[in-house]
Amino acid sequence: MQIRLRLTQCFGFVANPSLSTNHNVAIQLGQMACWIYFHRPTNLACHDLCSTVTPPPNFRALLGMSLKFCPRPFFTTADLQNSFTRFQRDLSLRMFFAHKPRQMIVAKLKSKSD
Repeated sequence: MQIRLRLTQCFGFVANPSLSTNHNVAIQLGQMACWIYFHRPTNLACHDLCSTVTPPPNFRALLGMSLKFCPRPFFTTADLQNSFTRFQRDLSLRMFFAHKPRQMIVAKLKSKSD
């Protein structure tokens, strides 16, 4: 039982040894959600430079996406009261100054270096 648990933790599934490899692959792909299959990155760049410590088996799936990958929760966990207060203030200021004409200020995009 502990072997099955360890295999599931490492690979996400336990293959049936009495079935062929192709049959096990077909079963696992059939159980996989299609968005997981189609949204996998194909060009992972990760190198294991550890000499004494062995990294977890699935570390390439996370670290291979480099610094462009930032996990985030589906819903915010922050207190939204400050954001609502700021939004109300910004909206009130925009409404207050809405009747005044705006002055166009053109900023330089480039400046010559000496």
